[in-house]
Parts: sequence; structure tokens; C-alpha cells
Amino acid sequence: MITARLLIILAFIGCSFVGANAGTLRTFSVTDVVRKASGVGSQPAVILRDGTVCAIEANDHSQCTSLGTLPASDAKIIGDSRTANFDGVFNLLGDGVPQVFVDYWPQYNAPDCLAPYNQTPYRPGEKTGCDAIALLVYRYSGGGYQRYLTLSAPTEGYAPGAWFLDESPRKAVFQTRCGGSSGECLFYLDLHKHSLEPISDYYFLEGEPVFEDLDHDGNAEIFIPARGRDRTAAQGAAILRWTGTTYRVWWPDWERPPYVIYAQIAQVGGDGFKEIVAVLDTRNDSIWGPSARELAVWKLAAGKWCLVAKTTLSPSDETGFPQLAGVIREPRGARILLTNGDEGGTLTCRYPGRKITCPPSPRAAK
Repeated sequence: MITARLLIILAFIGCSFVGANAGTLRTFSVTDVVRKASGVGSQPAVILRDGTVCAIEANDHSQCTSLGTLPASDAKIIGDSRTANFDGVFNLLGDGVPQVFVDYWPQYNAPDCLAPYNQTPYRPGEKTGCDAIALLVYRYSGGGYQRYLTLSAPTEGYAPGAWFLDESPRKAVFQTRCGGSSGECLFYLDLHKHSLEPISDYYFLEGEPVFEDLDHDGNAEIFIPARGRDRTAAQGAAILRWTGTTYRVWWPDWERPPYVIYAQIAQVGGDGFKEIVAVLDTRNDSIWGPSARELAVWKLAAGKWCLVAKTTLSPSDETGFPQLAGVIREPRGARILLTNGDEGGTLTCRYPGRKITCPPSPRAAK
């Protein structure tokens, strides 16, 4: 779990923030674009070579409406850096004027590389990246966008990602490669505290997080398809839930074995709610010991994930290091497909409700 306090510089603007006037409609080409908004939930937009943040027209993607211009020094950083990402345009504050979000990976000696992340080069004269990404937040003021906040979050490489949630309250979640080769981490942008709060605990992402309102309370949960259990990861998946001020791990709610290897969210019942289907490792000893795998299903009841079915998987090629290849809903229950990647066949288990049945492995039956 990341325990280091994340650092921040506040760039307070000495004037009130006002709404932008009606923007100018511009025609642009691909060569005019420095960066295109990549964040999920962002307003479609581009940053042009002159530093203009421009909202793309819905009916004509060669035209955009000017929202404002970034400071020239920041526009140069964004344009020159090979590790810069235009996260997007989103009205996170709900004040009617959208904010602009950009992140980049500065060099260790750049002003935006904040201590203690500004590590010295490995060898004299060697240029190396900062041990953190810099998230730049802009608000509209005085006829253009001004830098409002500069935030940092640890990283070991560059793997940006951003998700903007139009719910109550509005939310923004960002990703860094803080786990290095183990995977990515998630951070919640808390504008009230002016900070990036780590929320993915000791789970390192493998693939894209899934945002979905599983309990139908109006706030999306975050399903993390984490790195499968191995020597650097204890659990293979997690669900984060909004607590009112931040996100916390909702499932799994235990730390001892069994460990989750992989999991999926799928609707296998008829009540309109989705269930968790997971492959478990039940061992207390080394991961390289004998196979001890289980397949289980959890159902949401009264705000808690309750185990409703579980079965032990027979040792086989497919269950040594099984992956969930798919969960296929049927009129009564579901088919659960297990595979060992490219090395084994597919094992099909059935879940008609309250019970899981799995046949012998195709290879074990030969």
C-alpha cells in the first residue's frame, strides 16, 4: 500500500474564476493538433499548436469551439514532451466552466518534479525521468486557462489513464505506473483537499479498470482486474466502492487465504444485479506448490458480498494457473469458461444457481 504522502503545489490565481464567453468556431486539421483528449468521460477536445483548448463539434469533427488558451510556457511543455497526455476537459467543480487536465512525466530536474521524487540520475550526465508524474489542473480566468494546481503521484515509467464520472459528486480518477513491471495504480483527485489520493491499495492493475454501478446507488464502483496472484501480487482482483469522501476496497474483504487469482463481474442470476465469479488459490504455502484451486460465486445482499457457491477444481492443465475466459449467461444460471492461456484447453463449468459443477479436465479425461 502506498503510504508516502503525495506532494502538491497550489498555484492560486489572484482573481476570481469566471465563465468563458461564447468561443470562436475554428476549422482544424490533424497537423494543427498537439494532443487529443484521451480520458474516458471527457468532453471531446484537442489542444492546438497555439495552445488553444478546443471542444470538437459533434456534427463536424474538423471544427471545434475555442474554450480558452493555455499559458505559453505550459503549451510548450505539452507540445515538446514525448510523455505528455491530454487527459481531458471536464467540469469537475460543477461551476459551469470546465477544467482542463494534463499529465506528463517530467525530467528529474524539472520544476514540476517535486521532492522526494526528483531523484538524481543513475550515472553522471544521464538524463532520467522523475519518479512521479505531474498532473496539471487548469481553471478559466482572465480570458484564458491558468494553471490552478500541480499535483504529483509516484510512477516507475509512464502509463497514463484518466476517467471522469458525471455523477454526484463528480469524480476524476487517474492512473500511474507506480508498480513498475507489476502494473498500474489508481488515484482519486480530491479538489477539496487539493490532493491525489491513492485508492487501489496493494492491487496492481492488469488491463483497464471497469466503472459500473453494481449496487444501483448512483455511484459507480471500480472493478480492478489486477495482476494475477504471483510472487509480487497477493490478490488478483478487487472492487472499490465510493464511501462519500474517497474509494475503499469493498471486495475481497479478507487478507488471508484463499487468495483471488482472477475474477469477473457478470450477471448470472435473474434479479438484475451482477455477481462476482472468481478463481481462488487456497494454499498457505508457496504459489509454486501443488494445485489447490476453487471456483466461487458471490452475490450482493444488504450491501455485502456473500459467498453463495464454491467448488474445488481438480488438478489439471486448465486449473494450474487458470484464467476466466468468459461467463456466459443462460436461461438458468451461467456457463463459466476456464483456460490456461494458450497452453491448455477450455474447462466449462456450470452454475445453475447455488451450486457449481465442473467436469473432469479435457486433458485429464484422456
